[in-house]
Amino acid sequence: MFRQIFADMPSCGVIYRAVDKGENFVIDDFNAAAEAMEQVVRADVLGRRVTQVFPGVEDFGLLEVFKAVHKTRTTQFHPVSFYNDGRLSGWRNNTVFALGEDHIVAMYVDATAEKQAEETLRLSEDKYRTIFANSTDAIFVHDANTGALIEVNDAMLKMYDCTSEQALNADPNKFSLGVSPYSAAEVALHIEQARVDGPKVFPWRARKQDGPLFWTEVTLIFAVIGGEGCVIAMVRDTTEERKKQEMETQLQHVQKLESLGVLAGGIAHDFNNILMAIAGNTELALCDLPSTSPARDHLFSIETSNRRAADLCRQLLAYSGKGRFVNEMINLSALVNEIVNMLKVSISKLTTLSLDLDDSLPLAEGDPTQIRQVLMNLVINASEALSDQNGIVSITTGTIDASAEDLAKMTFSTDKIPGPRCYLEVTDTGCGMDQATKDRLFEPFFTTKIEGRGLGMAAVIGIVRGHHGDLDLTSDPGLGTTFRVYFPVAGEASLLAGPVDVNESLWRGSGLVLVVDDEEPVRNIATQMLARLGFESIVAKNGQEAVEIFTARRDEISCVLMDLTMPTMGGEEAWHKMRLLDPAVKVILASGYNKQELIRDSTLQNRAHFVHKPYSLTLLSQTLRSAMTD
Repeated sequence: MFRQIFADMPSCGVIYRAVDKGENFVIDDFNAAAEAMEQVVRADVLGRRVTQVFPGVEDFGLLEVFKAVHKTRTTQFHPVSFYNDGRLSGWRNNTVFALGEDHIVAMYVDATAEKQAEETLRLSEDKYRTIFANSTDAIFVHDANTGALIEVNDAMLKMYDCTSEQALNADPNKFSLGVSPYSAAEVALHIEQARVDGPKVFPWRARKQDGPLFWTEVTLIFAVIGGEGCVIAMVRDTTEERKKQEMETQLQHVQKLESLGVLAGGIAHDFNNILMAIAGNTELALCDLPSTSPARDHLFSIETSNRRAADLCRQLLAYSGKGRFVNEMINLSALVNEIVNMLKVSISKLTTLSLDLDDSLPLAEGDPTQIRQVLMNLVINASEALSDQNGIVSITTGTIDASAEDLAKMTFSTDKIPGPRCYLEVTDTGCGMDQATKDRLFEPFFTTKIEGRGLGMAAVIGIVRGHHGDLDLTSDPGLGTTFRVYFPVAGEASLLAGPVDVNESLWRGSGLVLVVDDEEPVRNIATQMLARLGFESIVAKNGQEAVEIFTARRDEISCVLMDLTMPTMGGEEAWHKMRLLDPAVKVILASGYNKQELIRDSTLQNRAHFVHKPYSLTLLSQTLRSAMTD
């Protein structure tokens, strides 16, 4: 029975008898499984030495195992090893034990398929380990249940500026911004979506070991490794891509603003010509009406509205980059009223704008465009400090007589010279600031938001300094913020400039003036104004026509009143051609644009007189007097 079991068992079995004092072994029996594996016939190998039948047994190491078992009578295992005798090869696993005094038995199985599978798996593991180790993307492997980091690659250590020990022992949330939408709650949501829907790709705000933030793109995969759920996060640093995109976006924005600037400048130019006709006709009508006429009040109203329209036109020109950037006498209360509607559309709908303006405010000297920028910055910042809550932003104007002690206590003071100041104050009911924030508030590009947007309060300080002003900041956490900006008083109390009675004394002269403008209404009102001032006029529609007229009648023409921007030939080119005919030609150039912006020729800037459109009869009279007597 036992012989039959040996013969039919699925494992290979060979019985050997020791010869040569245990230095070699003869085959005494061979079962069917061994015949099949060794590809021999039992009858052919019985009685033959093992080294004759299987010459590779010595290299295989099995012969030494046979000797040891025969000598010690102790069972030994010969682990999976590779056998090769030139005829047969493969991986085998042997167990050898003693049988009686002179016999041993070798039981073994073919482990080739198992070993090949292991080798295939090892090569696969090595391949993917190489990919994991050499990937330029940072790779995190997390335990899906605990969220703990199991493994990270070298790219992660480099990207996050940490060691392997620091990474594996740290809270994984340490490597993120940690504020919504980049918090642990969002991480959990992304993991669940990856588990249900498959790999998830999303942008992420990451944090290095030592604190700096950077932008990444994360690919999140939910996988089962070794029977355990794992979350694999592959992270690509997209900071440079973001910078490039932001630069491209900024360039597009600049190009858009430039286009809008060109449009604004063109509109302002045409608008100025319309205002010129309105203002001129209003002034001429006031000259013709007696002082008792009830119509004068209506004309004064038209004149006031026209001045406001001209102010709007100057703002458009300033936006286009061709406006006048010079100091003027400014009423801060009037300035707030001018842009209050713009402020309302620039802040959150949850913000209530409250005004408390002094009607008898003294004048300050400054650039209204820059002061508007200060006001706009302060109001928008105040609105943002309210976050998503209802709140109030208050704008107040007033005056103080600042003492040296007052100036010493201020957050910023330019000259520290005591004296009267008018001020512009912006207060909000928002979150307020701690001392650390106040200490850094005026640093360029400092921001309490995730993304900074520019010079911020540093620009405000620059403008205040340029106006020899002062600034005081009051703020505490939870108690809101107040900014008060002071400007030295430059004049007596005044609201908007009132209408001017043009029947006041005007300078008058005589002679022929060549009026050059491409707009007929402007030519018409200019000739009427000149007639009131005692001058005759001759008109031209562009520079080329003006040069032709000047060539024919230069001895008669006393002065040329010429628009700067015209089709066919502009005012600057026409002036040069006229100077070739008469170097002493007297020219007044007219434009709504900035003289320095338009005229690059320093000789023209110095020799020609300039009047801004829309000009009044009084201004034209003063400019003519200066040109004619120069």
